[in-house]
Amino acid sequence: MKQIDIQTIDDHQVKTYVFDKVKKPIAVLHIISSNLNVIDFYKNFFQVLNNNQIIVVCNSIQNSLNIRNQAKIFNDNWKINLEDLKEVNHFIKKQYKLPIFMFSYSIACVFSKAYSIKYSETINGLILSNYLELNKKIIIKQIFKLIFIKLFFKNKNQYSFYQYSFIQKFLNKFNQNNNFLVNKLNRYLDILEDDFISKKFDIISLLDVYKTMYFNLKRKNLNLIKKHLPILIIVNDNNYQEEKKYLKSSYKLLKQLLKKDYYVSLNYIDDLKNKMFTNSNLILENQIITFINKHLIHI
Repeated sequence: MKQIDIQTIDDHQVKTYVFDKVKKPIAVLHIISSNLNVIDFYKNFFQVLNNNQIIVVCNSIQNSLNIRNQAKIFNDNWKINLEDLKEVNHFIKKQYKLPIFMFSYSIACVFSKAYSIKYSETINGLILSNYLELNKKIIIKQIFKLIFIKLFFKNKNQYSFYQYSFIQKFLNKFNQNNNFLVNKLNRYLDILEDDFISKKFDIISLLDVYKTMYFNLKRKNLNLIKKHLPILIIVNDNNYQEEKKYLKSSYKLLKQLLKKDYYVSLNYIDDLKNKMFTNSNLILENQIITFINKHLIHI
């Protein structure tokens, strides 16, 4: 593993991790992580990819958000965050001269989708795992709410998506039912590990996420993705109500892309969540590797 600090257009540095001990590399997978602890989170997955002759270059979107979280309330940070990803892909192209596939999970999908809208010509494939999209009203409401808090309150607490509604729902159910099942309790604790529920952001950083989401929602922007870009959507397929948000968002995106004649497919996997890469997940790994190998033929 090598760590490379890539210079950004606003004179910051993006920590980028490279796993390139591959004898005959066939492609590079650029992983956009939402986790700061990138190496521990993905290390088993990195090894599997390297064993299949795929170089891994990984950076955390949290890193891009954090280095700019002291910016003024009205800014274009979300655009600069996408430029960070462009700089990483420029490094990959210059260093390896191999096809580039982008992979992201959960919150990071917000940024990789926006990146594919603006710079799809720089990549050869896109993989979105547990993609989630909020509706326009919610996004606008949250943007104004965060701006109001930032301007008029001294509270410096971090915020998360669904932080209050989810925890309140859990506590209400717990208090109302003395026979609250242990497996149900464990399930709620599992859900708390989900990026969109538990991950907290400074106000400026969370605003960047919502602004990027809003950019993604504009239908005309979807047309900017190059038509021949292969896209794979991987989504959870189980009966838990919480994960149906991902399923609904993934179906919606799939329909939008198919309607515009994009080359897109959707794969299912059971119990896809934030812990999916901590242990070997053969189905998930095979889906990603198969997707890369399949589309290398046409490059």
